[in-house]
Amino acid sequence: MKVAVIGTGIAGVSVAKRLAALAHVNVEIFDKSRGTGGRMSVRHAGEHSFDHGAQFFTARTRTFKDFLADYRAAGVVVEWHPKIATLSPAAKLDDRIWREPHFVALPDMNGLCKVISRDLDVRLDTQVHCIEKNDGGWWVKTVKETFGPYDWVVSTAPPEQTRQLFPDNIGHGMDAARFAPCFSLLLGCFGSLPAWDAAVVKDSPINWLAFTDRKPGRNSQPALVAHADGAWSQLQYDTDRDQVKKLLIDAVATVVDIQHDSVGLHRWRYARVTVPLGQDFWINETSQLAACGDWCLGNRVEDAFISATRLAQRFERI
Repeated sequence: MKVAVIGTGIAGVSVAKRLAALAHVNVEIFDKSRGTGGRMSVRHAGEHSFDHGAQFFTARTRTFKDFLADYRAAGVVVEWHPKIATLSPAAKLDDRIWREPHFVALPDMNGLCKVISRDLDVRLDTQVHCIEKNDGGWWVKTVKETFGPYDWVVSTAPPEQTRQLFPDNIGHGMDAARFAPCFSLLLGCFGSLPAWDAAVVKDSPINWLAFTDRKPGRNSQPALVAHADGAWSQLQYDTDRDQVKKLLIDAVATVVDIQHDSVGLHRWRYARVTVPLGQDFWINETSQLAACGDWCLGNRVEDAFISATRLAQRFERI
């Protein structure tokens, strides 16, 4: 059986890794980005490196804890112990304490996806335009090339993008999932910097700040990531990017006094799942199409992994 997997976030590489371990399955992975990771990706700007998507992840299920054990032993995943503050434009509030372990990957957040996919057949910088059924198999089409045929296609893209790839009459059950966008402001910093490593921000267009260079194993000059509030990001979604940058820089300045020498901005359209699908994965065995991701179960990295794992378990019975 030959399977095409679309996406190299944690869901994509996890489902591909498990399927590739089956003797009767051959897997190929496609991703439009230049690197693996999806929303666990990293951006480099000169001497600054920014974890500009997912900042960390937790492990609450035995399945995910067991999966992470080998990667923790290998030093690919480590626990993060930042000094966390709670800030507001009016005043500095109390420090925060995390009640459960929080983890990051090394050397950047996409490091875990890189290691998982190391022995897989991955095609990066390859944006899938559509899939077509022909001569009993699925063909994956980009603007320039066609790959296939495949017995199955698994998409780990958000449901709206997945439905655009799938035939028009397939995928309507995904419509229940909802997302909030997020702007990520990336500031390369210098000079005097605050003692906290990360901060939750109240009463502001931004709700999170983190010096991602202070995470374990980083090799970066001071790099501050500011995540905008979801509702604010939705209101500003189509605003000119330079104007969004200015608004977010001003918002950062109301809670922390820093100097910066570089500015970047990333708009995550599907940043946070607000309403999950409410099932482990989506599958149409008649058409031999499937989809999985955090959006099936929640909004956490672990949700994406669990969704992918349970879909792979379904394939083991096919």
